Amino acid sequence: MRSYSTGDDDINPYIALSDIAISVVLVVVFFVALDRLGLVNFQYKQSMKDFDQAVTHDLPSAVRPRWEHGRHDPPGVQRWVFDGRSIFLPADPADPNAPPKLSPDGRQVFMAFAHILHKYRSNWRRIRVEGHTKPPEENAPDDWDLSARRAAVVVGQLEAGGSLPPWYFAVAGRAGQNPLHSIFVCSYPGTPATSRVENLLHSRGVTFSVKNLHQDLSGDAAVKDALPQIRRDGTPYFVEVDDEGGLTVFPAQDDPRHDAQLEGLIHKFGQNERVEVLIEYTSKSSGDRS
Repeated sequence: MRSYSTGDDDINPYIALSDIAISVVLVVVFFVALDRLGLVNFQYKQSMKDFDQAVTHDLPSAVRPRWEHGRHDPPGVQRWVFDGRSIFLPADPADPNAPPKLSPDGRQVFMAFAHILHKYRSNWRRIRVEGHTKPPEENAPDDWDLSARRAAVVVGQLEAGGSLPPWYFAVAGRAGQNPLHSIFVCSYPGTPATSRVENLLHSRGVTFSVKNLHQDLSGDAAVKDALPQIRRDGTPYFVEVDDEGGLTVFPAQDDPRHDAQLEGLIHKFGQNERVEVLIEYTSKSSGDRS
């Protein structure tokens, strides 16, 4: 009678071969998936570059949006920022709740942008339009309604200008929760230049915060890096904080040389009143227009 050993040195060769085969298949699948992801990533980037070139060529520089990079958007999403002061008419002080209206330049730029969307229709799958407003005053509510209405007005123009079905669009109101720029005025209380600057900012509709040096600002990340300079000079300073936390500091003195800096800061703050158009691309190549 034949006997079989059950020792550890007896290995079923079929099990070993199956393990090797499974490992080989997994390696092949991994590299195929990696190659596929690289190809899709290239297709996204090429489609975005094609669209960017069309925007640069077709839209006038005065109202041309900028392609905003690095805003934590997922792969395959391109974000275009339109300056609200260029595309919307100023609000009517007598009727602040009136629906927002596009300016002639605003209608022109979104008509041209819609034509580009139509031209590259096979490259994208959906569009989201975000409306933004100024950050609210301290303890004041956000104007969610205005931001959503701004986005809706833009969607209507894109839909009509590009002959695009409405189900491709989504409207989002972000209010003042995602400002591109914030302004602080840091000074000792009662400094004359501070009062002048505050009055000017108020008259231009700029929302800002006053940081007096008698307050404990050691925990305020937005201004703590500027405090040594402000305390040393004993003069009021503007502290501008951009959307990435970067600081720009300059004095707010009674000096005409600083007026240009202030005007530039007010203009940049006006960009908080904006609309952003997010394009979600497909994984098709830029040359696939089927």
